[in-house]
Amino acid sequence: MDLRKQLAEPSGFLTKWLVRRSAYALLCAFMSGLVCWMTAHYGLGHRSEWVGALAVGVSVLVVIHLGFAMGRRASTAMLDRISAQIEGEAGRFSIPPLQSLGWAPLVRLDVAIQSLVRQQSDQYHAVQAELAKYRMLADEAPGLEVCFTPDGVVQWMNHDARQKFGCEGLPATVSELVDAWVYPKDRVMLREHIDKAIQGLLRDQVEVRLLHAGNPFTWGLCRLMPSVAGEGEVLGVRLSVQDIQSRKEAETRLIEMVAALQRAQALKEHYLGRSNDERMRLSALLDIVKFGILFVDRDRRVTYINQAAADMWGLENRDEISGMRDTAVMELSTALRIDDAAYREHLSEVVARNLRSEPYDVKFRDGRVVREQSTPVPSSDGRQSIGRVWIFEDVTEALQTQNRLIELAECDPLTGLFNRRRFHDELDRQFADAMRRGTRLGLVSFDLDRFKEINDRYGHQAGDEVLLKVTEELRTVIRRNEMIFRLGGDEFAILVPHARRESVQRLAQRVVEKAAGIPFRFADQPVCVTLSLGMAFAPDHANDTESLVNAADRALYRAKAEGKNRWQAAEERAWDPVDTLAKTSLTPDFFTSSP
Repeated sequence: MDLRKQLAEPSGFLTKWLVRRSAYALLCAFMSGLVCWMTAHYGLGHRSEWVGALAVGVSVLVVIHLGFAMGRRASTAMLDRISAQIEGEAGRFSIPPLQSLGWAPLVRLDVAIQSLVRQQSDQYHAVQAELAKYRMLADEAPGLEVCFTPDGVVQWMNHDARQKFGCEGLPATVSELVDAWVYPKDRVMLREHIDKAIQGLLRDQVEVRLLHAGNPFTWGLCRLMPSVAGEGEVLGVRLSVQDIQSRKEAETRLIEMVAALQRAQALKEHYLGRSNDERMRLSALLDIVKFGILFVDRDRRVTYINQAAADMWGLENRDEISGMRDTAVMELSTALRIDDAAYREHLSEVVARNLRSEPYDVKFRDGRVVREQSTPVPSSDGRQSIGRVWIFEDVTEALQTQNRLIELAECDPLTGLFNRRRFHDELDRQFADAMRRGTRLGLVSFDLDRFKEINDRYGHQAGDEVLLKVTEELRTVIRRNEMIFRLGGDEFAILVPHARRESVQRLAQRVVEKAAGIPFRFADQPVCVTLSLGMAFAPDHANDTESLVNAADRALYRAKAEGKNRWQAAEERAWDPVDTLAKTSLTPDFFTSSP
């Protein structure tokens, strides 16, 4: 409705003015009629006068009405000119002042119109500024932005959308955009979503493939947002298309990565299953071997112990051992070991060096001997150690067998004394030690006087009895650091390290006296057995072992030559045992045969 109609509309301020004018005319007519009535009623004149008065009143009324009608016509014409002037300048929001001709209502009308125009101008420019700002934001927004009517007519597109469409103008319908932008297989789906959005039934998003130069397609996310009035009427629909190609590629890579991880997981589970199977086989194997095996990690915590190791160390429940430190495990077996302090020192040295250890024998109070050895376990790349493996072997029986073999090889089977082989080994060792330390080594050689006669007369069994008895008695006079040997037959030797002449001479005297005091009876006849001894010292009498043996043998021969039952030092006069023989009531023959 234009401004002219607004000003001429009866419902406007002019209507009020006409109503007031009509009321004024009616009031004048009423007053004229009242004057005529009063004149007639109160006899104010003749009848002709009354008619004249009525005519005058009607004339006045007509004149007034005509005046008002002419005024209305003039006012309407003036308002038409004002309306035309306002309509001509309203688009520029600049209306020149009205020609009021001094009429106050027109002056007020002009002021009101100018104020209204200024307000409308301010609001219009504010709206235009906001519109320009939002249009710029929408135009520069990433992605494709399109607004279209419920009829599908495109009203606006942003810069990227116009570029993608390939022309500066707008397409006629949104269907043209779908054909120009969307991959053929996705067009039907997008059109269905557009139809639902136009009906106000859908406010959703859908992923479609977009045509792209140089590529078969790229992925885009389409959002359809209908603009709905308060009554539910759809005023238009906004279509936003965002490029999600990077996201789709990331999703594809993620899917491929997940698939690769799933394959890796499946492969891992496969190999883990095989590894568990191998572990069970290895565990079963390690549980049946006689060796004790203990694995610890780099923090020295037990990761595995087999049953043999648990039995060796007296550990009842090996499952409770896993996770314990090796020192805590050793604490559980402290009472079993003979020298616990030495073993702990050995462990500290092995761990500190972090090298393969030498075999170490752990002796237990129950007589067992466990041989221990360990080595670091390298990582797969060999750059560091991931722990250590300890191997334990119960060598008790092996050592017993070894000692038995040594005993058989180095000991006389009849008397249990060391044999000639061991004698020469010990002689070489002790001679070298004496020479190195500057000490004296004593050698005592002796044999039984007339032993052959005992064998010949009473048999070898009697001879063996003599040898056993003499050996048994001589053990009681031999000190711990002195070693006695049976060299063969009735030949014996004693090695005395760190020897002094006086002590060796006393030893020789004890041996002679001890042997002479042993009573024997064969065939109901008493038999006396005596010994002849020769002694020599190194380095006093020899500078090597062979010379030392020869010197002692020569002294032995001199003792026999001088009457037996005596000892003789090398290159010295033999000791005369006359008084000793008298005290022991020995006969000069030293041997009594049966009658």
